[in-house]
Amino acid sequence: MNNESIKICKKCKQEINSLARICHYCRSNQYVFDDFKSYLALVVIALFSVICIIAIPTNLFSRSSNLINIEDYTIVTTKFITMGFSTNMDKAHERAYSDIYTVSEISNISKIDLSNVVVQFIFTNAADETIDIINGTTGDIPANGNKLVKIHGRAIKENAEYKNVKIKILEITALDK
Repeated sequence: MNNESIKICKKCKQEINSLARICHYCRSNQYVFDDFKSYLALVVIALFSVICIIAIPTNLFSRSSNLINIEDYTIVTTKFITMGFSTNMDKAHERAYSDIYTVSEISNISKIDLSNVVVQFIFTNAADETIDIINGTTGDIPANGNKLVKIHGRAIKENAEYKNVKIKILEITALDK
């Protein structure tokens, strides 16, 4: 070998061919750029991982939800079906009490699935004064679907005073697919 075709191995310091990419003594890579490419690849993968963790929305892994401002949209309609009472006995206090129940239908007229529609039933008397309020929550309501909502609670007035029911939607959560 002449001097022009010889170089010193970066790792073991032996004389090797100047065109050799790998030392035939210690098998180390002789090009700094190849080492740099390896480190650069690791750095790029690490940065990509961090960006993915921060930037990718969680709905790729599970259903996420967004609270909808219900004053901006008409996405559900309500239909009152029935109201009734059941009389029960409070054995501890030896007196009767009434439970009031209502059944209504909530219709999702949007193109998105909904969850946890919070419904408020406002009971009024003959003079249209509010005499009782009961809140309830639905399960999931699919896009363009319906759900019967059955709500019951302890009546705070005499049964005869309950004349009308108004239904108010307090909160809706939209499910991303």
